[in-house]
This record gives sequence, C-alpha cells and structure tokens, in this order.
Amino acid sequence: GAPVTAKDAPIAGIGVAGAPSGDQDEKFAQAGVAALGK
Repeated sequence: GAPVTAKDAPIAGIGVAGAPSGDQDEKFAQAGVAALGK
C-alpha cells in the first residue's frame, strides 16, 4: 500500500493486490498516489 497525504498529514491509503508480484503492486499503488497530485 501507499499512503496519501495532504499538507504532510496522512488522509488515506491506496492498496493494490493481484499483480504477479508485490513489487508491482507497490508500483501501481505509488502511481495512483502520483495521479492524485495532478
């Protein structure tokens, strides 16, 4: 999972499951957090 923050305070988290590896799950979660910042 990846934390979602606003003004340095945690407000949510994004969890991903189902990719062939945990490393890919983490990358997809981070991509989701990055997309929220756009």
